[in-house]
Amino acid sequence: MAARGFLGAGDLYIARQVGGVFQAFEGPFECTKFEIKPNIELKEQVSKGRTTYGQVIESVAIPQPSDLTVDLSEVNKSSLAIALLGTTAALAQTAGTLTDEAVTAESDAWVALSKAALTGTQTVAGGAVSASVTGSISGTTLTVTAVSSGTLSVGQTLSGSGMTAGTRIVAKGTGTGGTGTYTVSASQTFASGAITGAAGSTYVAGEDYIINAQLGWIKALSTGAIFDDQPLKVSSTYAAISGTEIKGATQAQVRAKFKLDGKNFVDDTPCIVTVHEAIIAADAAFDFLADDFNTVSMPGRMKTPTGFVEPFTVHLRDA
Repeated sequence: MAARGFLGAGDLYIARQVGGVFQAFEGPFECTKFEIKPNIELKEQVSKGRTTYGQVIESVAIPQPSDLTVDLSEVNKSSLAIALLGTTAALAQTAGTLTDEAVTAESDAWVALSKAALTGTQTVAGGAVSASVTGSISGTTLTVTAVSSGTLSVGQTLSGSGMTAGTRIVAKGTGTGGTGTYTVSASQTFASGAITGAAGSTYVAGEDYIINAQLGWIKALSTGAIFDDQPLKVSSTYAAISGTEIKGATQAQVRAKFKLDGKNFVDDTPCIVTVHEAIIAADAAFDFLADDFNTVSMPGRMKTPTGFVEPFTVHLRDA
């Protein structure tokens, strides 16, 4: 190295340890800091002599573990997994179709479907099935004493001789689909008799419900015709999904090898830095809504693995 100054640049490669085995090097990563700090502990023998009290009569420097700090300006699945002390897994969903998937509505609250990345037009219908029961209504309380067929459910439209048109079940009482009590939408007096529960009808997007297609969520609107706790059937196509899932905070530390393929801008000579193994404990917060580009900061300590006599090497080539 003939240059008398150093201004470095380089590409960083990282090999993580997974399950006790080092993986292949990944990269290059955009790196804004690759800082190595050797440490020592100074041991001093201090005199208590009559004329030399307080003076150092012997001193020795004891080597300590060296620090490594890496700042990555490139944020991808690998660097983000390190920043979040996480492990990665494949994220996959094949394209397909949901047909009458059953969910239970929660008024003005989101309910998750089994698939995400919904495409096309979604169809939402009431999940009620036709029912034939015997019961009476007093005020807004329906009392069912017998069930001939089917099942009653929230949202179901009822009909019977002399019953108020458009009467619907709005909540369960003691009944859970069969005999018992239910709350209905219209206050009335209906003597005990035959009651028919209609099958579910189709609802209108934007009026009765809204969909978050990306997440695969549905929200029943309280201003619409869907009641809380009402069974629904949702149909939709959905797209294929591929990517990576990071399971965050699953590791207290990350072990990795580092290699910096660098150069000195002063004389354009190569500078290759190899860290045989480092224990990284990322302790900086990662703001997913930061106002500027994020940096992944990875402070840690280097170790000297079996077979080595040093924790790192620096190769300064002549050309």
